[in-house]
Amino acid sequence: MEHYLTFTVENFVMDRYFRQWVNGELPDTDTSWQEFQIRHWHKMEDIDLARRIVQSLAMHHETLSEADLRSEVERILADLPQVTRVIPLHQRPMYSRAWFWGAAASVLLLVTVGGYWYVQQRGGTRPVSSIFGVNQPDSWLVTVNNNGTKPTRVSLNDGSVVTLEPSSELRYPTAFDGPTREVFLTGEAFFDVAKNPEMPFLVQTKAFTTKVLGTQFRVNARETDANASVSVLSGRVSVFAKANADAALADGVVLVPNQKAVFVKAQERLVKTLVETPVLVADARQVNVVTFDDLPATAVFERLETAYGVRFILDTDLLRACTLNARFKIETLYQKLDLICEAIGATYEIVDGQIVITSKGCQ
Repeated sequence: MEHYLTFTVENFVMDRYFRQWVNGELPDTDTSWQEFQIRHWHKMEDIDLARRIVQSLAMHHETLSEADLRSEVERILADLPQVTRVIPLHQRPMYSRAWFWGAAASVLLLVTVGGYWYVQQRGGTRPVSSIFGVNQPDSWLVTVNNNGTKPTRVSLNDGSVVTLEPSSELRYPTAFDGPTREVFLTGEAFFDVAKNPEMPFLVQTKAFTTKVLGTQFRVNARETDANASVSVLSGRVSVFAKANADAALADGVVLVPNQKAVFVKAQERLVKTLVETPVLVADARQVNVVTFDDLPATAVFERLETAYGVRFILDTDLLRACTLNARFKIETLYQKLDLICEAIGATYEIVDGQIVITSKGCQ
């Protein structure tokens, strides 16, 4: 990848491997371009604008000649006002007169085509602050759009890894150098955040802010959905309805593994619940939740609470006389609860991310 350090915008546009990456045609395991951007942040401007040109011209694997490029530029210039941009010569290596004119053509191409595509596709330029409602410093952000059909892996410079789902966009700085690690998400992604107590990790969406120190969680903030959500796999996550990580705790919720926060857009409020399929927590896989031999119901629920990390609320006095004999195989937590409650004459409901057991007791 190091030979790309000498590439101009035009070189990137003409490069087949680059176009494959822009069009989402590389395998999920190929993260070369994401890593290249992190290592060589000074190339971000050229890469970003070359990416827009490729998207605007809808190029794939075909060879694009210099004549074709000039033709496209002339066509676009006919529809656009004249744009002038000055780039200091010391920022570009001076190889030859031919290179100079090629670079000049590249600058003209990136300004006209890039600007044309961006205005047409986005309805004008919009800073991150206007989109997400937060103050974002004027710094370069890497923009990754997953236009493919499979999740794509994005590695951040702090060791965190983001699995970006199709039809989603992630924006992040080339390096985290402030008091927080802040990224911006539109769509859905799974985050595996490297732990750093001194630098909280923030995920900004239009609906809410998610704040963690180091954990695994999923954010679903697709604009077309009625609700948005955060689901926690491990660690502890704070979610604030306002796009403000410094909001008081009363304005948000704290989630632990198997809990989920749903932002109801119509009511602009957060609701804490459980994930659709709770999983065994990492440090409790040895807890027996398969075989129950004449075990008091209170002990059964204690095991489930430990194994899944979910709090159970119940009347121990009423349930002390209830016992259970059961053999489970691959049933989910909710399937287990359905069968257990049926056996002891109880019911359950999920309230504020907890499971409430209701029973009249056993004789």
